Amino acid sequence: MKELLCGLTVLTLVAGLAPVSAAQQALDETREVKPGGVVQIANVSGSVRVVAWDRAEVRLTGELERNVERVDFEVRDGRTSIRTVISKRAYKKTSAFLTVALPASSRVEIDAVSASVKLEDSEPPEDREMLREAVYVKTVSGAIDVRTWVGAVELKTISGEVSFAGLAETLEIETTSGDIKFAGAYSAEANTISGDIECSGVGSVELRSTSGDLTATDIGHIAEASSVSGDIEVTVVSIDKAALQTVSGDVELQGALARTGQIKASTKSGDVELTLPGDVSAEFDFSTKSGKIRTELGISSSGVRGDLHFTLGSGDGYVQVSTTSGDITIEKF
Repeated sequence: MKELLCGLTVLTLVAGLAPVSAAQQALDETREVKPGGVVQIANVSGSVRVVAWDRAEVRLTGELERNVERVDFEVRDGRTSIRTVISKRAYKKTSAFLTVALPASSRVEIDAVSASVKLEDSEPPEDREMLREAVYVKTVSGAIDVRTWVGAVELKTISGEVSFAGLAETLEIETTSGDIKFAGAYSAEANTISGDIECSGVGSVELRSTSGDLTATDIGHIAEASSVSGDIEVTVVSIDKAALQTVSGDVELQGALARTGQIKASTKSGDVELTLPGDVSAEFDFSTKSGKIRTELGISSSGVRGDLHFTLGSGDGYVQVSTTSGDITIEKF
């Protein structure tokens, strides 16, 4: 009898463990769609990965943890909707790990709560008509990593890093707590409260950070950057407009000044260093409360204190630099 009871006990335990081993459900569904349509993806927790292919289909694969009731996958009037539904009886954190393959020209809209998001196009489209119209990604807590060739991009997260590569006509990135890194856009705007921003290969850029460094290289013609507590370092090919401001940090700017270009740089507690061509034509206006002004352009200055004003060439451009407690240095290349 004892042996029979022991056997029944073991069978009961094994039966009780069976649902746990089968807790993850596998997904693999495909729907026919029209190229250039809209694909909307919503996930509460886990991850979303989007890849492009050349088929007029959307394929959904992935795994669902327990308490994920289902994933609704619908196609209607050129709009594809993929939405994770969590069981109302769920009492523990649960996740869905989704991979979505879709036509390369699809407009993509992703909304997540506690999930990382990755979108990757393998190569730029040969035909501009196949360029994505737009990519919109929003998540509360999770990293965003996007590589695509697109008209408009908007990436937002509260807690997580954000990165973009490829090419965008307009690019907007925002995170509260995390670093931002991007490359390739005609026009870009990036904001973070607690994090650094790095970018390159952008026509015009606007960067803002409360507590972080801002670095921008190979900027086409317009650069605006502001930070409360951080350094700013910018290189511009031909400066139409540069507006750089930080409260506690250094400012560095290098580039050629366009014929009527303007540069304004300021810092409360830090140094400002500009590197400009020797034949620059501009009006210069420098001011510092408790620092020195040194310049290699036009006049030889090894340490003027206070204010310094002079004009080079025909004075078409304008350069204004001010500090409260920091040095101003102008070098030539």
